[in-house]
Amino acid sequence: IPVNDQSVDICCSKGVLTNVEDKLTLFRELYRILNQQGQVVLIDWLVPDSIGPKYNRLRLGDLSFKETPSSYSSILESAGFHHIQLIDKSQEYLAYVADLDALYHSEEH
Repeated sequence: IPVNDQSVDICCSKGVLTNVEDKLTLFRELYRILNQQGQVVLIDWLVPDSIGPKYNRLRLGDLSFKETPSSYSSILESAGFHHIQLIDKSQEYLAYVADLDALYHSEEH
């Protein structure tokens, strides 16, 4: 990433890191550019630890590289990050999808 070391306050990503196979290299680079109080905020698709990381080819041929909470934490720690906090928002997301589905199937649509 063409920015100076420790020059960024926050890095954000929403739902695209399943497209990145080599997350360790990416997170090392984010660690390099973040300042000492910097934060990484990620929203990503994970699979349960009981399943393990899941790498599969999607319907259109794209590859998906989903991590588990444990593997994600391990990768972030290996990149140098500390104070890692994972928050499971699955139930909120499922409620959101149910609301969208209900709206889609309502009389007004």
